[in-house]
Amino acid sequence: MPSCLVNQCISKTGKKGQSGRVVLHPFPKDFSRIKLWLTGQVFSDVDVMAQKILSQNKTNRYRLCSRHFTPDSYIINSCGRTLQDNAAPSIFPIVSEGESIIEETLKKGRKRKRSFDVETVTPP
Repeated sequence: MPSCLVNQCISKTGKKGQSGRVVLHPFPKDFSRIKLWLTGQVFSDVDVMAQKILSQNKTNRYRLCSRHFTPDSYIINSCGRTLQDNAAPSIFPIVSEGESIIEETLKKGRKRKRSFDVETVTPP
């Protein structure tokens, strides 16, 4: 299930927010626009992260949720609301450089290994 790329954001597909359903927007297809969307977050190298997002753009693996866009970033139409082409996220939690968990998560991969403590039972 896709989730928001923003540090400390817990939004996932279909989750209800304060003002309705949270929408996960795919990143733009332009390198400079991707970098603009990453502004306000902590990454060791924004260019490297932007290139990684650009290379994965065909699968729309990386997304930002609607909670990071202001209401004026949307166009209201008969289908609901649509993100404007020139919209840029501007609402981010305050995160210090030591708290950047996104890059660490991406390095480890998407799947998490579960470890279980198995209790050994010997027959009497």
